[in-house]
Amino acid sequence: YQATDQIAALIPTLIPEAILNRNGFRPPMITRSAEEFRLVPGANPFLHEASDSKMLHVVFLDQEPTERQLAALARELSPPDEISVNGREIYLFCPNGIAHTKFTNAYFDRKLDTTSTIRNWNTVQRLVQMSS
Repeated sequence: YQATDQIAALIPTLIPEAILNRNGFRPPMITRSAEEFRLVPGANPFLHEASDSKMLHVVFLDQEPTERQLAALARELSPPDEISVNGREIYLFCPNGIAHTKFTNAYFDRKLDTTSTIRNWNTVQRLVQMSS
């Protein structure tokens, strides 16, 4: 089932509200259209560097960062990890694994004044398949 544009625009509000009513807390929600998901794999600049998909992750941002916010990112924060920003996505290359990186949701949320969620590359691939 694919939602109309009108329904899709309401989802980030409706689902957290339903969770609040049922469970007493409102989680942040980040959404992408099926078309946006389908573009994610082809935009990953680290595909050829990774010998294992466990090294790759995507940070989905609630809003696109400004140039000033992007300038505040310390790209050398967590060597040998690398980041690449493309609109509302940040691609992570973490050769030593995500558990050892300083590039976390809290870091990106603070530096970019947004809400983010990180997904591993295998999950991204499954989401792309589901959106097709």
